[in-house]
Amino acid sequence: MLHTIQVSDGEGSMVKLLRDQIIIQVGDEIDGIVMIRTGMSDKTISCPAKYVAEVT
Repeated sequence: MLHTIQVSDGEGSMVKLLRDQIIIQVGDEIDGIVMIRTGMSDKTISCPAKYVAEVT
């Protein structure tokens, strides 16, 4: 993650994603949104792609 942000989990709760947190991108970017997973749960969360960077 490039910045700390809060995103909806799609079920009415907010999930805080921290700067420098490692997340897993699931699928391709569509309309500026990527689907991600954290290590905290099996839920898939939508996140703006502009806040995500590939780790090399």
